[in-house]
Amino acid sequence: MLILIDVKLLGKGQTNGVSGYTKELVSALLENTEHDYRLFYNGYKMNPLPEQWLKNTRVSVLNPRIPNKLFHLSARLFNVPKIDRIATDLIFSPHFHLLPSGKTPRIITFHDLSFIHYPQFFSPKQRFWHWWQNYAKQAHEAKHIIAVSEYTKADLINILKIPAEKITVIYSGISRHFKKLSTENLELRTFQESNRLTKPFFLFVGTLEPRKNIPTLIKAFAIL
Repeated sequence: MLILIDVKLLGKGQTNGVSGYTKELVSALLENTEHDYRLFYNGYKMNPLPEQWLKNTRVSVLNPRIPNKLFHLSARLFNVPKIDRIATDLIFSPHFHLLPSGKTPRIITFHDLSFIHYPQFFSPKQRFWHWWQNYAKQAHEAKHIIAVSEYTKADLINILKIPAEKITVIYSGISRHFKKLSTENLELRTFQESNRLTKPFFLFVGTLEPRKNIPTLIKAFAIL
């Protein structure tokens, strides 16, 4: 099977939950499946994709080199260019970014609908971006949807009116980079000393933004 995956969000080099999800998932698919993959990676001045992906003989990259602002404008207003004009069996989107396509079935991951529940946590520009992506239409047109939690699945059903049978909950995994190390591990000790981690601490790996509720995390740490 030839699967097209939209990885254009990796071009900005941002480190957040969705980009991490995309990187880990693509790496796992390449390692654990025998399918062929075409990566849609559009734009100019993009950060390079992981070298191990590009060296894989089952991977090809589709980059029409259209400025992303122009691409998104054309996608929203005219539903072009169709990215599956080159034959592919399935399209996978790790997020609900606009992606014009023809009749090829598409699977989309929805991580949450926090922008609906808590619009006050998003800037006017971010709220406009979510509206521009036309997420409800994309959800209804998708062949299937992956929700990363039962809560998100319930939101998709209750808010966007998506049939339950069209949604599968698949929890996000844990990168193999995260593992328990011995307290005698030299690398761990060096990291602790260089960062003055001599007392108990919480490791928070989320984005620093209001909706992550960092003050409550700090309060919880103080209580413990």
